[in-house]
Amino acid sequence: MLEMFVYPVSVVMKLWHLLLHNLFGMEATGAWIVSIFGLIVTVRALIAPMTWMQKRSGRRSVLMRPELAALQERYGSSTDPQELLTYRKEQKALFAKYDHNIAAGCVPPLIQIPVFLGLYRLLLWLGRPESHESGSGAVGVLSAEDVAQFQEARFLDVPVAAYVAMPAERLASLGTTAEAVRDLVLPLLIAAVVFTALNMLIALATNWQTMNWASTASRRLFWLLIVLAVLTPALLLWIGLYGPIPLALVLYWFANNLWTLGQNVLMTWQLERRHPESDEHRAKRRADREALLSTRRQAREEKAALKRRRREIRRAPRGEAKTLRAQLAEEKRAAAEAAAKAKEEAQERRRAQRQARLTVRRQLQAEKKQRKQAPAPESGSDSAGQIE
Repeated sequence: MLEMFVYPVSVVMKLWHLLLHNLFGMEATGAWIVSIFGLIVTVRALIAPMTWMQKRSGRRSVLMRPELAALQERYGSSTDPQELLTYRKEQKALFAKYDHNIAAGCVPPLIQIPVFLGLYRLLLWLGRPESHESGSGAVGVLSAEDVAQFQEARFLDVPVAAYVAMPAERLASLGTTAEAVRDLVLPLLIAAVVFTALNMLIALATNWQTMNWASTASRRLFWLLIVLAVLTPALLLWIGLYGPIPLALVLYWFANNLWTLGQNVLMTWQLERRHPESDEHRAKRRADREALLSTRRQAREEKAALKRRRREIRRAPRGEAKTLRAQLAEEKRAAAEAAAKAKEEAQERRRAQRQARLTVRRQLQAEKKQRKQAPAPESGSDSAGQIE
């Protein structure tokens, strides 16, 4: 399945090799090494506009968050179809005001993921041809001769097909040693890990500055980013040192992560300059955070109060303790009944809202169908009537 992603990426790499070798006269093996960096420049430059669209869409969603929250507060609990229709129209007008398109944040990753899969698979097959099932030795549009030339390429006198965990016999056949490969790969890996960590820190800082504290999903995503910021660099370093990752792929990691770091810094600065936050947005975010902290503080105080009451019951005389236990049990029962009633009301409200949304959807579909079936105005007859 990944073969289909390899073909377009291998075409770009082949074109770079032809340009460097045939036009500029670079040595064939050296041209393949430079083609790796040319491949990164080409693919990332083509994807950069989509990345900008994705980041800009996210920034605009942050800017319109206070107005969107006001709409949701006004119509969020409504079960009236007309009010929901009004809410839908005002939401559409708000999206148009900020030129926000939800699909703009979803489409770029769908394009980037196949490209990156093709990049990784191509470089892995070029560095380790034995991992490719093709019997001809070809990879994508690259012929067996191209693959053989790539295998002979050396970067700072280390074969690009070598990797740290490669057996000593195989390294000897390539004309190198484990120490030479480790001395070159380790600094590149550490630099790639540093670039990756900086990229993750930029993402964490941006996420913290634009956090939607009222959203549970947003808070959980932030904690997930923290976990990934710790695990990803460590995993990258471990795979590079103990996995079958050839030098060619390490060079790709180094250059690609460096590109990503520069791109993130530049795009983040441009977003801050072109779409700055207002005091209203900052006040809304502070208010949401304070509300969340207040809710958590209240929950901790209630839990602490419950523990104190239980300690008092254990220390009280037997008769008084029995009365206190009954009182506590009655309070728990009343709280459970209130929670169950609130849950039932919420479920009933959600059912009514689903039904109202279904009614609105049917109404909109009927209006759309009616507009399509409406006959076009006869401009010729109207003009004739005006002349008469």
